[in-house]
Amino acid sequence: MNTKTFILTILFFQSNFGWAQIGDQRSSDYQPLKVGDPVPNYTLVNLINYPSKTVRLEDFRGKLLILEFWDSYCTPCIEGFPKMMDLQREFASHIQIILVNQKENVNRVRQFFDKRKRLTNVNVTLPTVCGDTILGSYLFKHTSVPHVVWINKSGIVNSITLADVVNAKNIQKLLNNESYVLPQKASYSSANLDYSKPLFLNGNGRIGDSLLWQTVLSKRVPGVPQFHKISADKREGYFIAANLSIRDLFRLAYDNCGSFYYNSNLANLRQTILEVRDSAKYVPKKDGEMQWQNFYTYQLIAPRQSLQKLLETMRNDLAKYFQLDVRVEKRRMKCLVLSASDTTIIAYKSGDAVLKVTDTDVKLNKVKLTNFIETLREVSNRHDYLPFPIIDETNFKGEVGGMEFSTNVYNSQALDLALQKYKMRLTLEHRIIDVLVISEARNE
Repeated sequence: MNTKTFILTILFFQSNFGWAQIGDQRSSDYQPLKVGDPVPNYTLVNLINYPSKTVRLEDFRGKLLILEFWDSYCTPCIEGFPKMMDLQREFASHIQIILVNQKENVNRVRQFFDKRKRLTNVNVTLPTVCGDTILGSYLFKHTSVPHVVWINKSGIVNSITLADVVNAKNIQKLLNNESYVLPQKASYSSANLDYSKPLFLNGNGRIGDSLLWQTVLSKRVPGVPQFHKISADKREGYFIAANLSIRDLFRLAYDNCGSFYYNSNLANLRQTILEVRDSAKYVPKKDGEMQWQNFYTYQLIAPRQSLQKLLETMRNDLAKYFQLDVRVEKRRMKCLVLSASDTTIIAYKSGDAVLKVTDTDVKLNKVKLTNFIETLREVSNRHDYLPFPIIDETNFKGEVGGMEFSTNVYNSQALDLALQKYKMRLTLEHRIIDVLVISEARNE
């Protein structure tokens, strides 16, 4: 978050609250706010799920105000709506949660909510700001969503966090103590980091050009989102995985493509088995709550190494430190099997390339069927909606064309029903597949 002081042409403060009074709402009047700044009496516009189309921020003083910035392409945002609504009901008049979509207008957001209600039975009832560019681009500038701003009862920016921090425990702490500050979202952009140099040290950790090889494993870096990046060529080689659980670090290390969300069967979450005494130590969540003590950051710098060499080094490093036995073996498991009785129906015929897979819509044209399957695997990896490995048995190698339908994509039975129109099925069957087994090493 930009730490410049908040400046207005005309600035007044009320005696009891931090709300700053302003006149016309022009983008030139605003600079980004930081934690501790008073919030201006800005008027929220284009509201839906609220008695009026506009409301002043000042109208919420005396309540804890939580603004969550989102867009319709942010899966974690969308999946967090039920939790947000539960929290609003639990704390009732003590808090107000408002969703903010700065990119999409009222009609687009209404259509999005209506479709979700019809196909997934999730009725989003929280007040939602639509198409407000000033709020997200100037007052609370950010580069990624979800992005959550906490404004205390006195109209002061208390915290700026990731969505995982929004829970009943933290809300109660802020209601009891306005000065309590939550773990903050990092303000840097990962695009500005030099991954070939040590991270998180001395502004980036640069120790000169003499570094030839280094591996670093640290505990969670607070405020930094989860990400990973890899480079393997003749000039430089590095691998960075930030804030991942032990299970997910090994999934990444055993994915021959360097990304456990795409292009991989083995690193699929549904093909990873924990055979340990206490699995809670190895996963990111327990009973829906983030387990921050389970997160680690790993970095490897090894120039002139192939991808396979980088992955092999990472595997050995992790196994040595965590004292685990990790192996690949074949097991008989329940799988979601995609099959097709007539692939001529789905063969590409004409038109531009389109790959659209949301929670309610699928549109495929001039793309490989594997692209669709990889996207479904990503859903399965990130969430609990498709809780089985997804196997492709269509034997279709060409490009898909003309597939378009609306359904609950996160429900395998609904998805199977929609696919039948194209002579395809997605059925639950047993298959013998490769799995990644993580177990605790035996003491010699």
